[in-house]
This record gives sequence, structure tokens and C-alpha cells, in this order.
Amino acid sequence: MKNKKVVIMVVTISIIVGGILYFTSTCNKPFIKGNISSSGEKIYHTPDGEYYSKTKIDRSMGERCFFSEKSAISAGWRTSLK
Repeated sequence: MKNKKVVIMVVTISIIVGGILYFTSTCNKPFIKGNISSSGEKIYHTPDGEYYSKTKIDRSMGERCFFSEKSAISAGWRTSLK
């Protein structure tokens, strides 16, 4: 019996519109995470921020990733206070 190789390929499709990254499951560094608070406030987290690693993105709630702080601000998000 011959050894068979199994190759698994994972493809992630991303679309970038106006500096906003859509359709990926995570925001990997150095992306900026756009999170919506329980009160509905749009807050972005930078990789050096206190809550960056704890922040999870839920795209079904309108949360998203940004390539720059400028694009997050232009989209109406504010920086995290910590």
C-alpha cells in the first residue's frame, strides 16, 4: 500500500473597501480592531492598546478591522481610552 499525502488548503477571502477589511475571521496584527461596545459606541483598538489582544470581532454585529487609525476615524470610530 502506498503512502498517501493529504494536503489541506485554507483559503480566506478578504475584500478591502475604503481601508476597511471585510470577510475575514480575525484581525491579525497590525490590523486595527473596530469593536462595538454594549452601549453601541464604536471603538477601535490598536495593537499596542491594553485591550487589543482581548478584543474579539463579531462581524454579524457590524464590527470590523481597519488598516489605519485614519480609516477607523473616517468611518466614525473613536480610539480606545486605554
